[in-house]
Formats: sequence, C-alpha cells, structure tokens
Amino acid sequence: MTAVRTSVSEEDWQVLMDFLLRLIAYHRPDGELAKLAGILNRAARGPAEQAELAIMIKTQTDAWLEEGMMRGWERGREEGLERGRELGSQFGARGTLLYIGQRRLGEPTAEQRSALDAIDDFDRLMRMADAVTHSANWDEVLATP
Repeated sequence: MTAVRTSVSEEDWQVLMDFLLRLIAYHRPDGELAKLAGILNRAARGPAEQAELAIMIKTQTDAWLEEGMMRGWERGREEGLERGRELGSQFGARGTLLYIGQRRLGEPTAEQRSALDAIDDFDRLMRMADAVTHSANWDEVLATP
C-alpha cells in the first residue's frame, strides 16, 4: 500500500504526532510502540521532522513515566495513610483496653502483655475492651475471640 502524504501545517503535525503517540502508548500491546514509532519516523518529511518526532517521543515518554511515578506515589501515600489509620486504631483500642484493665484487674504479666501486643485485629481488641469490664482476670480478657 502506498500512502500519499499531503502538506500539513507545523501545528497540525504536532497535534497529530501527540495524538498518535498517546494512542500508541495507551491502545497498543507492549512491543508495538517501537514499531509504530518507527513508522511515524519514516513518515516524517525530513531530518527536521524526524528530530522533532524524536524529541516528542522522548518528551511524551518522560511525561508518561512521571505520570506513572505520581500515580505510584499517590497510591503508596493512600496505602500508607490507610495502614497508619489501622495501626492508630489498634494502638488506641489497645491503650484503652490496658487503661481500663489496669484499673480493674491490675497490671498484666509480661506474658499477658506480649500476647496483647501481638493482637492486630481491631474488632477483637474492641471486644476485649468490652470484656475487660466484666472479666475476672487478664486471661479471661485474652481468651476473648
């Protein structure tokens, strides 16, 4: 198939190349980017357009990498915040449980304290905080499922 290239303004050329590069990256399987970029490069009218295309590909690739990094950072930040909330909730529930338990049952033994510190299920910690109000000792509290 022989393609006939018509005259295109510089502005239209840039818009077209930007569109095609985005289409290539987002709608083609991996590995086709280099092939299609080569086709675009051959379609360029001369060394100036080839150089411009190379710059556009590099610029667009850099933008995609930066966008990917920002998405990764944002996702990591969100996951970190969520994990921080979970740990904060656990810490608060455990602290409340210890405070009430120490007032009602006295200081837990080192073994009981280690067992309590190992619990990372917020809902269980809350059930234990409820149980501490009517349990006879720390072992009963720690036995709360």
